[in-house]
Amino acid sequence: VQGKLVWDTSKDNLELRTGFLLVASGGRLEVGTKEQPMDKKATIHIKKGQNNTAFGTRFLGGLGSATIDIHGRKLQRTWTLLGKTALAGATQLFLKDDPEAMGWRVGDRIGIATTSRGESTVHTIASIGPPSPEPPGCSDMPDVKKTCSTSKCRVLAGQMTG
Repeated sequence: VQGKLVWDTSKDNLELRTGFLLVASGGRLEVGTKEQPMDKKATIHIKKGQNNTAFGTRFLGGLGSATIDIHGRKLQRTWTLLGKTALAGATQLFLKDDPEAMGWRVGDRIGIATTSRGESTVHTIASIGPPSPEPPGCSDMPDVKKTCSTSKCRVLAGQMTG
């Protein structure tokens, strides 16, 4: 980027695909501001590109007096803990915190970290609502939430006990 590259915060599903993103000295990359953050979906895909002696082959970076401002929607919380053990292959996942209260939305991608040496997974939230059918012991829970990914259904519940 030589000069200024500003993303339109009013547009949804913006994508930039590149081997790397280098902002030259004096240049500016702006994806939202503190006053007007990027509240819509915006993705920068960085694939292996040409080699840069300062940064390598896959990067977003700036040289000298470059400015890179990236401001997304404010989340109350970006992570949470399980409220109940999830076994391998489980179709429901109970979380300690309510995803809506954390600022999570349908379409957001969430990572499920493994506690073993296995691979963590990424899922896309397709819906948030009450579970169906309700898991045993949760019928009296007013704040049970459900989130479904494209590959598996996950149920999220706040304040789950037992």
